[in-house]
Formats: sequence, C-alpha cells, structure tokens
Amino acid sequence: MQMVGLEDIQALTKALGECQDERDLWHRAYTSSMDENKELRDEVRKLTDELDEMKPGAKLAGGEADE
Repeated sequence: MQMVGLEDIQALTKALGECQDERDLWHRAYTSSMDENKELRDEVRKLTDELDEMKPGAKLAGGEADE
C-alpha cells in the first residue's frame, strides 16, 4: 500500500475546493434558469387565460398551454 503524503492531501483538498466552487456556479446557473423558466410559464399561462376570456377555445400558435 502506498503512503499518502502531506502534498497529496493538500492537492486533493485544493481539487475538492475547486470542484465545490464549480458545483456552486452550476447550481446558481441552474436555479436562475429554472426561475426564469417559471416566470415565462407563468406569463404564458396569464396570456392564455386572457386570450381565453377574449376568444374562448382559441389556442396559442406553436402548441398548447399547460393547464
């Protein structure tokens, strides 16, 4: 079995810290995109409801709205 030296432990600790920083960046990007997605879905739902009030049964171009 090979011995692990202090330099190896320091290198692994540094690499772990860098991975955690990278994970935090990706998590913030994911959370931001999910928040934006929710805002867009809410806006589509609102517009769909307004359209339905004006023209019952009308559909938006490009697909059906989530109900």
